[in-house]
Amino acid sequence: MSTTAIAGPARQASSAAPAPAKRALPYRTISWVVPVLLLLAWELACRTGLIAANVLPAPSSVGTTAWHLTETGELPHHDVAHVEGVDAPAIVPDLHPAEVRR
Repeated sequence: MSTTAIAGPARQASSAAPAPAKRALPYRTISWVVPVLLLLAWELACRTGLIAANVLPAPSSVGTTAWHLTETGELPHHDVAHVEGVDAPAIVPDLHPAEVRR
């Protein structure tokens, strides 16, 4: 009969694990900086005429218009109309006008 020896877990030569490499910039910083840089590039491209305003308006123009429509009450009014007319039939298909039987 032969005897088989069972070895324990393999050991590494060094008992200290190597420290993970640090990033140049933390992920949290990058996740805020990149969108801000994209918005600034977009704004600059619109203001210099590289992008036509009727194709893609500048972010400042979109923000100004949204703020004005909110102040006048038009945006909330149209948001409610949109939710009632579009989103509700998608959520509850029985409310869709094409499916209503009289």
